[in-house]
Amino acid sequence: NFAYLKLYRGQYTIKVELPFRTNEKLASLLGHILGDGCIKTKEENVYYTNKSKDLIEEFKTIIRDLFGISPGENFNEKREFYEVYPPKTIAKFLVLCGFPKGEKTKQVLTIPDWIKNGSNEIKSSFIRALFDDEGTVLNNVKNHSIGFCMNKKNSLLEAHKNFMEDIREILFSIGIQPNPIFVRKQPFDSM
Repeated sequence: NFAYLKLYRGQYTIKVELPFRTNEKLASLLGHILGDGCIKTKEENVYYTNKSKDLIEEFKTIIRDLFGISPGENFNEKREFYEVYPPKTIAKFLVLCGFPKGEKTKQVLTIPDWIKNGSNEIKSSFIRALFDDEGTVLNNVKNHSIGFCMNKKNSLLEAHKNFMEDIREILFSIGIQPNPIFVRKQPFDSM
């Protein structure tokens, strides 16, 4: 059985098999949206940006594999990054799957239970995509490490610690020993 959702004035049709099951591709999609993407509140559409053409192609492949459509892409010459815009109905479907809507720096983020309690493959797919977008590698004579940081409004830093703790718990559960969480001081605070 398939359910068909009409997208954007009938221009696209996606097929979602029911019952819908969470999987590694959906977990990866959430990681990318929490990283360098968002679901815009006003327009209610998914938006993903990145300077890496490889990550843009990965994001587009995930959308194609999950929903059977090829999202639009643009290169922003002024800001020197790629932008991907899947159809609006996909955003509405993703919100139902627990994806956050709106500006990530101005809200408390949570990781859906289907990821926190998911298989190691689901957890790994989520973490890999999130770290592809927000991670940094420090590789010098004194230090070899992978860092992860996200900016937040000062008023949300305490609540954001729960999100970061969830990430640490996921890392522990897949055999990675993360360092403690700390707040990095800058004009807008981050962890």
